[in-house]
Amino acid sequence: MSTPTPRKVLLAYDHSRNSDHAVDVCIAQNLIQKAELDHIIVVMVVNEELSHVYNSIELQAAHYGANWLAEDYDRRIKAVEMGAQGVVSDVVRKLKGLGYTAEGVILRGEPREELLIYCTKHHIDLLIAGSRGLGFFKRQLLGSVTDHLAHHLTTTNLLIIKPAEEHKTNATVAPETTPPVAATE
Repeated sequence: MSTPTPRKVLLAYDHSRNSDHAVDVCIAQNLIQKAELDHIIVVMVVNEELSHVYNSIELQAAHYGANWLAEDYDRRIKAVEMGAQGVVSDVVRKLKGLGYTAEGVILRGEPREELLIYCTKHHIDLLIAGSRGLGFFKRQLLGSVTDHLAHHLTTTNLLIIKPAEEHKTNATVAPETTPPVAATE
């Protein structure tokens, strides 16, 4: 019997329900191995694009000469990174508490590209990500990080989609309000 080869596993995490579901599935289905077999790297990418950090009024003020933009931008990005670090630390703590070897990494930039670069640079064996499960047209219109990774990543990747019934909200259904039909003679 051969011994399993240790792997470097990147868990792309964005603090969404889909990412949480991916973590839970990995644990429940033993998709990641404990102890020294898998080294799990929980990665969150902070998107530095101005439109993700500022609202339109602030962008207009910056366009018309507000010189505070650079300082304020750095302050806001650092605040977002600190929040991201806390979220990633929670996931790493959960994994370590269950016996996994894990670390957290925060990247800056466009998530699609940063994840591709990181996987290549660090020789990642497996990338795991939660996916919204968008159809073809929504993927084309909205864009999809996981779709981009699936088509451009040379690393093995596992995209975990929540079952359709889990996507639905817990809306209550109104009771039938149609009055009964009276019998006529």
